[in-house]
Amino acid sequence: MLGFLQPHGGRRPAFGVLLELALFLAAALALALAGPAAAQQGSWVTATPMPTPRRLLAAAVLDGKAYALGGCGSACFEPPLQMSVFEETRVEVYDPGSGSWEAKNPMPTILFGAAAAAPGNGRIYTLGGVVSGNVVQEYDPGSDSWSLRQPMPTSRYGLAAVALDGKIYAVGGNGPSNALEVYDPAADAWISLAPMPTARVFLAAAVAAGKIYAIGGSPDCCGGSQTDVVEVYDPATDRWGTVAPLPIALQLSAAIGIDDRIFTFGGFIPGSGAQSATFEYSPALDAWTAREPMLPPRDQAPAVALRGGANVLGGASQCHCQALPWNSHFMPAPVPPQPLVADLTVSLTGGALGACGQVRFSIDVRNLGPDPAARAKVGGQFSPELSDVVWTCSAFGGAHCGAARGGGSHQLAEVVDLPNGGKVTYLVSAKLAASASGSLAESATVSPPAGVVDPQLGNNHFVLMEPVAAAADLEVQIGAAAALTAGGAAAPYLFTVINHGPSAAVDTVLVVTLPAGLELLTPPACVVGGAGNAVELTCRLGNVDPGQSKQVVIDVAAPCDASMPIDSRAQVSSATCDPDPGNNSQSGVTRVEVVADYAIVKTVDQAQAVVGSRLAYNLVVTNHGPSCPRGVAVVDHFAPELTGPLWCLGAGCTPNRPGDLLAVVHLRPQASATIVASATIRTAVCVPVSPFKCFVDNTACVAAPPGADPDLANNCSSVATAVPPEIFYP
Repeated sequence: MLGFLQPHGGRRPAFGVLLELALFLAAALALALAGPAAAQQGSWVTATPMPTPRRLLAAAVLDGKAYALGGCGSACFEPPLQMSVFEETRVEVYDPGSGSWEAKNPMPTILFGAAAAAPGNGRIYTLGGVVSGNVVQEYDPGSDSWSLRQPMPTSRYGLAAVALDGKIYAVGGNGPSNALEVYDPAADAWISLAPMPTARVFLAAAVAAGKIYAIGGSPDCCGGSQTDVVEVYDPATDRWGTVAPLPIALQLSAAIGIDDRIFTFGGFIPGSGAQSATFEYSPALDAWTAREPMLPPRDQAPAVALRGGANVLGGASQCHCQALPWNSHFMPAPVPPQPLVADLTVSLTGGALGACGQVRFSIDVRNLGPDPAARAKVGGQFSPELSDVVWTCSAFGGAHCGAARGGGSHQLAEVVDLPNGGKVTYLVSAKLAASASGSLAESATVSPPAGVVDPQLGNNHFVLMEPVAAAADLEVQIGAAAALTAGGAAAPYLFTVINHGPSAAVDTVLVVTLPAGLELLTPPACVVGGAGNAVELTCRLGNVDPGQSKQVVIDVAAPCDASMPIDSRAQVSSATCDPDPGNNSQSGVTRVEVVADYAIVKTVDQAQAVVGSRLAYNLVVTNHGPSCPRGVAVVDHFAPELTGPLWCLGAGCTPNRPGDLLAVVHLRPQASATIVASATIRTAVCVPVSPFKCFVDNTACVAAPPGADPDLANNCSSVATAVPPEIFYP
């Protein structure tokens, strides 16, 4: 652009005023004729012109007003430089509310070919310029004053600048330059960032969706060419990328970001002159679209965002030596409401292969994006073979369930909120009918809400087909004798396994638990195991068909010294699921009866003796069975006629225990124990009958547990020794 600047020509000639008037009229006529079609492409309106026509000016917006900064009123430079301090330091402010312009305090520095930006701190900054180079100026509208700030690291003109997140980014410029430098007004400091891939001068820049777009320009030193390159910078990664190029190669002086769209206005093509093209770029579509052109064609005219559109200020048309006062407002066509796009998916996992009689499965509903889907509808249809259906809902990734839990129905109907990447999961549990067979069909659907388009409807419905697990309701019953006699004959224990169906019970196993110490006759199908105080018999019954029963008989005998009841337990299981495990086990108690016929026989070594003689007694205790209770007592309270009793336990032993006899014996059935005792005759009992008799009588007894001895007649034995009567009655 500067390569085509003409020598400084002073104030506007009369024909310039006529030319401007003609251009105004032409633009007005063009807009009137455009009608509704132009509105669809955006529309142009002529606003109040600048008081001072200028080109190569800088512009920025602060507090809803446009600031026109510096610029050339005519040819700006060609040696020798003849610079006007009037236009090139001029500051004028446009108020779109009143449509009026107001002059402000001039800049201290001559400024043209520069850039300006307002970073949101209540100040405006100018950067670089043809004469100002790397000068940075700060304007305070409150005091209407200017001050110098930290200079740019790279001196340049024909650059572009944008404000983003409170900072100013300066890109490109003469050279051509590929410099990208960021200014922090709070720190009054510059930082160099990743250089732009394509060095350019007379480019434009704009911000959309948090990224900076560098558009068009001249890739040579002096503005003698043009490019259609558009490169985008991401401040978050400090990296550049390339997007769709301009429809035509242009040197650009005006671009603006509006509603995440970018608009470019006019420009310059060497050999063709100033341009009127208006282009719109959609980052979402990465595409450019031609919009209503600007009239007249213009170059060197900056643009600012005002009232939902853009105002293009000043510039030059036809010839670079003619500066224009134009203030044109472009109102973009409204973005037609685009339907949200959300790829919703649903899937089911789990099913009837879970625990028999209890079915569990999950329904996952996801939004693969890119847009949210608020109030999406989730539906489910559950198999009629299920009952007691309950479900719970969990949300992930910012999603929201409708209800947290529910059930009682064979249908699911919920409304959920699914952001991009969000998910809800329904955990469903139900009881499976024992008569169920074949396969279960569980289905789920998700539907997008109104205003949301789902591009992949094939994944919005899911049917889970799962085979019904075989079920066999096994029951075990215990049939045992009411009582066993300790040491007596064995009695049969009958264990019955019944399959109530509906399927065959595969690999059925019966486990019988009995107390340790019993005498068992184990069937061939059973294996004895266990440890400690219990014995386990594991009986493998193979397959049991529906309606069939199998029996296991175990002969059980209690040992002769048993006294406690026999607790038995049976547990049946199989490889087939059992819908009612409550009848898979049973316990039984068998009474143990103690029956032991104890007998005692007592003898004495002298049938007749005199006072002072020592008698020797022999006691034999026998257990005629069948039981053998422990701790049976043998008692002999020696008669008062005897003195110095001694006794011992064991055949042939020598009595050595003084006092009455009290011995405890443990006798197996049919076993006997011998007790030897002795005592001295001290006196005798005389019976005054004829013939007159005197004797010493002694009795010993064995005491079986109460109720255990069926024949108490032989539990005591007495023996008498005669004493001559003359001893007492001479």
